[in-house]
Amino acid sequence: MNFLEKLDYMMQKLAINKSKLSQLSGIPYTTIDAFYKKGFENTKMSTIRKLADALDVSLDYLIIDSITDEEYGKTNGFQLKASEMEHIKKYRALDPYGKDTVEAVLAQEHKRCLEQVQASEKPQLYLMRRVGRDGIYEEHWMTGEEVEALKAKIDSMDKPTGI
Repeated sequence: MNFLEKLDYMMQKLAINKSKLSQLSGIPYTTIDAFYKKGFENTKMSTIRKLADALDVSLDYLIIDSITDEEYGKTNGFQLKASEMEHIKKYRALDPYGKDTVEAVLAQEHKRCLEQVQASEKPQLYLMRRVGRDGIYEEHWMTGEEVEALKAKIDSMDKPTGI
């Protein structure tokens, strides 16, 4: 798809016309119309950038004919490390069996990690036992915060002397 085909496609997808695209992009209608009448070869990069912003696509999508996915180049704030890009390159070179295997392992590991996070979010409970004055054991479940508060309370109590 060339530049004009992509403009047409995106305008159709967004249900807008050249006039509306002109309003959204801040580019004069005559400039947009001239793309169709005179060509687009000498279009300024700033003009293409305005069109890309208005259509919510990347510059690469608009100017590289071989790129046909309008989501191409959009990161939505997502950053990739070089090592992650290498993983993606390797994944793309896999056959269907290899891709299925990676998907299965990834799903299993993702599940395991989520379970670890969920388990760590649960408060750790401690079983506290004490002997009451009547000689009967009492048991209480306490969170770590409650245990620390109890220790602080005990530490602040007057210590018996002469024992």
